[in-house]
Amino acid sequence: MGEHETLDILVPEKFTGTVPGDAQQLEENYYKGAPPQWLNFFWAEERGQQFVKRDQYAVLQSRMEQHRRRALSVTEVKLRHDPGSGASTVAMQLLWDQHKKGDLTCARVKDLPREQDRIVKDVIQLYQAHEKTVLLLADNVQIMEDNQNKSLKDSLIDEIRARCIGSKTPVVIILVCDREGLSEQREQNSLEITAQLSPDEQKQFEVKYEDCARRFNETHANFHGLKIMRDNFDPRAVQEIFRVLKPLTKERPRQVQLFAILALVNSFVPGSYLLQEQCLAFLGTSENEFLEKMGPFSHLCIVFATEQERKCVRLAHQMIANECVKWLTASGITLGDTTQNFLGNFFSDQESQSTYLPIAKKMLTKRATIWNNTQKHVRKHRFSKLIQHIERGESSDVCVRVLKEASDRFDVNPFFPQALARFYDLQVKNYDLAVYWANIAIKRHDNNSFVMDTLGQVYKHQLHNSRATVEDVLRVGNLAIKAFRDETKAAKNEDVVSESRNNGLKNAYAKFNFRGIYGSLEVASKMFYHLESLDENWCDVLVLETPVHASPLSRSLKEEHRQLIGNLRHDVETNFEFLEWFLTYSKPNVWTTDPPDIRDNATKIYKMFLGRNAAETPEHTLKNYTAYSFPGINWKIKDHNELSLIRNLWMKIHSEDPLDANNAQNYVLSEILLNHAGEPTASIQDLQRILAEIMMKGNSQSSPEFYLLVLSLFWPEEHQSGALKINLDDMVERMRQSYDVKYKKFLRSRYLVPIFYIGSGRGFQKLIHCWKFTIDELGDVPRRFSGTVQNFKVFVCIADKKIQVSPDLKASVMTDGPVTFDLGFNIRGPVAYNIKY
Repeated sequence: MGEHETLDILVPEKFTGTVPGDAQQLEENYYKGAPPQWLNFFWAEERGQQFVKRDQYAVLQSRMEQHRRRALSVTEVKLRHDPGSGASTVAMQLLWDQHKKGDLTCARVKDLPREQDRIVKDVIQLYQAHEKTVLLLADNVQIMEDNQNKSLKDSLIDEIRARCIGSKTPVVIILVCDREGLSEQREQNSLEITAQLSPDEQKQFEVKYEDCARRFNETHANFHGLKIMRDNFDPRAVQEIFRVLKPLTKERPRQVQLFAILALVNSFVPGSYLLQEQCLAFLGTSENEFLEKMGPFSHLCIVFATEQERKCVRLAHQMIANECVKWLTASGITLGDTTQNFLGNFFSDQESQSTYLPIAKKMLTKRATIWNNTQKHVRKHRFSKLIQHIERGESSDVCVRVLKEASDRFDVNPFFPQALARFYDLQVKNYDLAVYWANIAIKRHDNNSFVMDTLGQVYKHQLHNSRATVEDVLRVGNLAIKAFRDETKAAKNEDVVSESRNNGLKNAYAKFNFRGIYGSLEVASKMFYHLESLDENWCDVLVLETPVHASPLSRSLKEEHRQLIGNLRHDVETNFEFLEWFLTYSKPNVWTTDPPDIRDNATKIYKMFLGRNAAETPEHTLKNYTAYSFPGINWKIKDHNELSLIRNLWMKIHSEDPLDANNAQNYVLSEILLNHAGEPTASIQDLQRILAEIMMKGNSQSSPEFYLLVLSLFWPEEHQSGALKINLDDMVERMRQSYDVKYKKFLRSRYLVPIFYIGSGRGFQKLIHCWKFTIDELGDVPRRFSGTVQNFKVFVCIADKKIQVSPDLKASVMTDGPVTFDLGFNIRGPVAYNIKY
């Protein structure tokens, strides 16, 4: 089979001949609270016993079968769960049962942080060795993917396409166990296992505990993992454990300190553990004396071996860890002291740093996400869960001390000083120290735009809370805009791998970071507000209705501040125009959207800088309606009342310069949208002639929007209508090239939203605007097109020609052969939706 260093491949035969004593000890450990091992399942089967299957097992099994039938090269099933609810056992039981059927290769990612590309290569090699779908369990995935820019699923899809691995069934089904807890974020289509049993489940666990009491008469009292399940996660049963413990004295012996550290890491990083060898060193004892040394806490500690045969220690259950934190805090052992103790004693060498850095980073810097199911977007808490607990239960000073300790301990890592800068900024409101630590973070990773963003945010917040002079507003505003400008410059270079000049950290991001652009807009708004509140005449200066150098308000200002004011309106317009097309043509992924307040706030700021006394020209009116660009007009499909005025204004502008491609495309789009609103418009033939004339004159200027209209209006039958001869293949290629030049750098890895679908009608009736319907809502309205797949490229067949189109979902291209699909257009070109072989 070969070695796969990142995968624990399920091979039950290797357990044949296992010494019964070893298997029984592993079983005891499991009931105490150790994570399940493959040997647990083998031993249970050998003895004719059954694991208790949570009710969701049957649902998970059914979902798995559905995914096996999906026409996707890689699919993903998410199993979200409360920590300690038995989800890992459910997932491994599924793999065990599926392996016995013989038609899947089952493996799980080893429980250590790995390079994702190494995992991908191992999975693909495993598939090619057996040519059977790989069912891959990715447990504790948050630690594994903490620094990844692209998901494991997307990386596997890209590797399969790169190797041209064809299959009529999925190559990989990923089962993701996410133990972040169900209270933070609920994703669409994910399964959930909660810390609450059904009546049937509770009966099964009661029977299982009685059986264990008979078989393990002397040790079953310490089966805390099983007892918590039997008691239906009743917190009173866990609290009782600590009520019988003797109160702690003022002395803090080593075993108490270690117990506190175990509680800390298990409570705030579910699924984590400490290496036993380091625990022994901390206690100054030997392996044989470890549990004895832990004294009254020994029955709450679990020692187990990982896939790498390294012995590890953790507490018996998540609920025990949480209750332990409360008990220790009540005894005067604070989270802040314990965190510093952990940082000071468990990171002494390179090996321990690589082992525990993900734990420390998650405890101190990872901010939990909040899912807005209505608006389909994600927001984050201000600080990590641990920092929030320390701030509420102790003080801001302790948070600062802990984050400083981490920043000093990991002296090349930028994320701890970044977190410290954010805390000084948002909680302490000490902007000087926030700037200091933000700059420390930047020095550690000097070309990382996401690290650089913190400095701009600090200055922005300082500006927001400023109630000072004009000079102070301009000074801080200038610093903020410069920081955001530097951040945006770095972001534009992050589509290729680069290294930090200071520490060699790699830097390449799948998605473009637009925070600096939006941040600059926010700073402009705050400057406008502050200056106008000091003197209302500043409004005319900021919107350039009064020239900067002609205003008495600017006479005493530094030249750099005059230049700042003079450039502010132009910068606002440029940044708004970017966000307008960025948010119109794309979204983070197919399931989520950007927070709606980004567009709303950007529009409000843009209008603020248009001025109040400008001449009512068509251009100014269109800007006030935010319809002075193609994406702006496209957004107006949501507001039919304005479309007629917008069309008339663009008709006037177009008539004054008929060969201007930008004016023409905006006018044509306004006519199409107005027709969708049911209003009288120009004929489709008139609009075709406008576009054809510009193409014949060579004035199209390689705009993706222009080619989008050409393809939409001439596709498919109309491309040879009358005297108009359009080479669709050539138009598609030109549009792709145009997109690559203008948008690819910025929209990389974001989902390009469809703009039009092609329906079964003729003329305007064939165009279906995507914002009126989703592809799922349309049912049979789109026209099904015939095509073919060759070398993982999709082609639509029109008459005797084959034109390449992009698949909406790359995973839907599984093998060569004939296909059918719905056809639509995004800003890159024609797209095949709902591909079926």
